[in-house]
Amino acid sequence: MGQAESMELINQNAVFEQCGNEIRDNVLAGDAVVMFAYGLSGSGKTYTVFGPDAPDVPEAWFKHMEPIEAWGLLPRIAYDIFKLKSDGWSVKMKYFQNVVDIVRDLMDPVGQERVYKNGMRRDQDGFMDIEWCKSVPIKDWKDLTDKFQEANSRKAISPTQFNHQSTRGHCIMVLEVEKPKDENPDMKSKGRLYVCDLAGTEPAADIYYAMYEKKVFDDGTIEHELKGPHPDQKRTKELQEQGKKINLSLSEMAQVSERRGAWFQTPPLLPPSLNFATSPAIRSASPHTLPMPPAYHPAQYPRVTTALLIHTLSQFFLKMAQAYKAGKLVPGKSIPGCNSFFLCRFLKDTLLQSKVFLFCAIRPEVTYAKYTFATLGFAKNASVVQLKPKQASVAASPAERKLMQELADMKAMFEQLAKERDKLKGQVTTNDDGGELNQEQEQQLQTMLAAKQKQIEELMLGGGGSADNSAAEQEDKYLEQQKQEYARRGISLAHFASGTEHPYFCNLDEDSYRSKRYLYVLEKEVTVFGQKGDIQPMSMLIKAFCSARVEEGGEVTMTGGNGDTYVNGSKVAKGATVALQVYDRIIMGGELLMFYWKDHEPPEGAHEFSADEAMAEYQ
Repeated sequence: MGQAESMELINQNAVFEQCGNEIRDNVLAGDAVVMFAYGLSGSGKTYTVFGPDAPDVPEAWFKHMEPIEAWGLLPRIAYDIFKLKSDGWSVKMKYFQNVVDIVRDLMDPVGQERVYKNGMRRDQDGFMDIEWCKSVPIKDWKDLTDKFQEANSRKAISPTQFNHQSTRGHCIMVLEVEKPKDENPDMKSKGRLYVCDLAGTEPAADIYYAMYEKKVFDDGTIEHELKGPHPDQKRTKELQEQGKKINLSLSEMAQVSERRGAWFQTPPLLPPSLNFATSPAIRSASPHTLPMPPAYHPAQYPRVTTALLIHTLSQFFLKMAQAYKAGKLVPGKSIPGCNSFFLCRFLKDTLLQSKVFLFCAIRPEVTYAKYTFATLGFAKNASVVQLKPKQASVAASPAERKLMQELADMKAMFEQLAKERDKLKGQVTTNDDGGELNQEQEQQLQTMLAAKQKQIEELMLGGGGSADNSAAEQEDKYLEQQKQEYARRGISLAHFASGTEHPYFCNLDEDSYRSKRYLYVLEKEVTVFGQKGDIQPMSMLIKAFCSARVEEGGEVTMTGGNGDTYVNGSKVAKGATVALQVYDRIIMGGELLMFYWKDHEPPEGAHEFSADEAMAEYQ
């Protein structure tokens, strides 16, 4: 215990001080940087790289416009980048999730998902890319938080005994920063930051689908109390089958590039984690001297050498380590094999030409000791290979060069006028008109300068090149086609209609990627659902399935029709009418919906239901 008590605890500020500034500077210099968060579900992986990200907690990082202590690495790095952002800079973001054999574009408002091998190709710089996933221009910090919050709400999560919102797959966010080079403004450095929030490393057989009770305290604090396994064993079986493939993908993946430390932390809502690698001496020591917790006897934890150890002795790491020791590991060259799963296929070549930071999160409870040793073993072994990162650059487009030159000329003129104004100050002269004219010219130039800077910013947000503009036009065309297709059935996409003043129903789905994607907006006094009605969901093949009425007094009612309709778990008989309130749950046919109305308050004590809660109420 004495050794454990003397160990330093690591918080968000300490992690950023140790490596955050370095990561930011690497990206701005044009390097590719990969951040890995590895460990057990609920150990603090997401917390380390992002910070709190649950949408229902006030400390969620994307709800704050200024830094807070709970911010993880990505918010702190991105916030600094936008503070430094200047003329000619562009920032783009991709965010996608791998769930078993599927990749889901979390940035896509209509929810594209494809087999992971579809569209996975190297870009012009040799980095693997998923071409069909949207690369979205980001204007500023506020724009980043808004877009991330929307995208993150589509992430597939499930409640397990390890975490009430365990990520069910690997999430990868790519932040790309282009900026003019100081020594040659006609060229731009192109830095990339890959934030890899990996799925939990626990063996699939150990997972069960859990039930939690949400508790909200007077001070706004939210706690989720584990109540035990869900009674529906099918859910646990599905999670375990999914977990097997996650385990296999992790067994292929390993750390292969330059490492700058392994830091162990856990969110403050859990008991504080023990840190096993914090001091400078330990950081600079041989990776094989990474200290282990006291009283570790392998015989006491036989499972460490079975299912869990497959992560630390992965085939990919072994091949990389063997090549490195033999002096045959060359940046830009591929390693044969290790193509069976998305994670390795996407990252293995990128890791060979990137600077990589591995963050291993552990849980302090004795119950999870066997997982802790496996994670620490991975951290120790993962530091063997060191490679120099590749710097990427791109030529500025003709339009960019032209605008940047015009801006530079205007700035030079502005500086010259400012010098002339300073000369006139303090001098006694009868030519007052000259001074006033100088000031008027200065104001005009300031206006022109601001307009030119805005023009450059719009060009950067538009992509800056003909290829980017063409891709953006194709994406806009695709979105418009999707919008029109759903509109023909009276359905609105949430991405376009979420600000509506009309009352509406929003779809719920047990898969968060598909949840809250569609709106059934009640624009008429009476809206009829069903075949040939005002709104025609695919699951409704009956005419006049049911209807909703917006009363003059501001009340909305649901009237039963020819189909089975339920409100808050109770069936609405044909011809019967039920008044609706905000957050009411409606089931009509195969549609699970929730009722919303902007600027209308729900009844006291009412809350938004999850799809699981709504289905349990119905069943």
